[in-house]
Amino acid sequence: MDVDCKVGPHSLLRLFIERQEGQVSLEDCTVVSELLSPLLEEGIINGPFDLEVSSPGLDARLRLPSDFEKAVGGEVKLALVNKVEGFGANVRGDLLAVEEDGVVVKVGGRPVNKFLFENIKQANKVWKFT
Repeated sequence: MDVDCKVGPHSLLRLFIERQEGQVSLEDCTVVSELLSPLLEEGIINGPFDLEVSSPGLDARLRLPSDFEKAVGGEVKLALVNKVEGFGANVRGDLLAVEEDGVVVKVGGRPVNKFLFENIKQANKVWKFT
């Protein structure tokens, strides 16, 4: 099971869990919450807090190379740390491949380009419903 964590305003701790296979169930969220609550209450977080455990949903971030590999063949949005000449800081295109140091994306009618992981601030799969 993969876990992603975000700390929100007003002591909100959000945990997003994913399964290697299959869907995240309500029972999965309950188990993770019950396992973490006693540890968090022992003082890891000072003061009151809210714990939220869920699956990341359709707008899940692509963080790990394995996340990008699952999205190959689909469309992705990349927010870049630094602008790339001819593309800017926001890129949307078809994810063609995942390499050791980055991803290969075809943006519109432009030639295929490689975007390095170190320059990707945030990445998401683009969902299309017909």
